[in-house]
Amino acid sequence: MISMQAPSYTNSVGLADRGQISFPNPHPPRVDGHAEARVRCPQRSSCSWAGHRLERQAVRGLVSEFTRNISSILADIEAALVPALDGKRVLKGQLADKIERPARLARFQLQNIALFVELNPNNAAASQVIGFPKGSKWRQVTELLWVLGGRGSWPREELAPWLNTGVLPLLAWSVGGGKDVSTDPES
Repeated sequence: MISMQAPSYTNSVGLADRGQISFPNPHPPRVDGHAEARVRCPQRSSCSWAGHRLERQAVRGLVSEFTRNISSILADIEAALVPALDGKRVLKGQLADKIERPARLARFQLQNIALFVELNPNNAAASQVIGFPKGSKWRQVTELLWVLGGRGSWPREELAPWLNTGVLPLLAWSVGGGKDVSTDPES
């Protein structure tokens, strides 16, 4: 049986650059007293600093795409809430048609950016994603994106208050640099 342990060092990539997520780097660079261009990964002699830079750029691209998807979902929800200001109901079907797929994609993007994969202890041929810690805001975002990805799990009644007080602030937090965002118009 293969035992995998997370390394104790961390790498600042993507969301970590904004101080939001820190996760282990499987190939940390080691400086041998030479210029930065000669930095090599201690675990593989063929691994170069340029490879790490390309990896960072790819993750930054994923972060940008994740931010665009969440921003699009936020805009669609805000537009759907406009009739609720006049006392009308939110059209759940139309909103779901717009945000279900982007929510699913954003959840997968977030997992791809920030989470590790480990071998499944029950099935060595399969792997599983190591989730965010229980109670963390990122775990709440992941769970919310899961719910938004399936209209059947949305509340049947009181959709507008749920969107306004539960969904919008958490999604805005996820793309707002970790700052809590108030949905109260008086603040």
